[in-house]
Amino acid sequence: MAAVAAVPLVRALTDLELPTDGPELPELPQLALMGDGGGTLVGELSAAASGADLAYNGSTPGPVVRLREGDRVRLGFRNLTDADSSLHLHGLPLTAEVDRPLVHVAPGGSDTREFVLPPGSAGTY
Repeated sequence: MAAVAAVPLVRALTDLELPTDGPELPELPQLALMGDGGGTLVGELSAAASGADLAYNGSTPGPVVRLREGDRVRLGFRNLTDADSSLHLHGLPLTAEVDRPLVHVAPGGSDTREFVLPPGSAGTY
């Protein structure tokens, strides 16, 4: 399966106004993030086969995850494929203990990542 083709896009923003000139991101589905009542944004990504590709939450590429610097995030990952899989938060300035790119989730299994998006990390990942 081509896991690289379906990774979710993470867009980290500051509270500053975004420039309006320059290229626009393509319209992609956005991952729903809900507050847990304690200040943490919670969302879940699920990976599943989609023909010869891999889809996250039913789309290829996967949904955009929009965050702001300072957000506390709990991101669940569910592996609905028939092979080991992993979730790697490409480029976000997170420790290896949080990102865990080499930790594989068995078919039918799940994993959760919790982190605070650090200051100075606004960008598209």
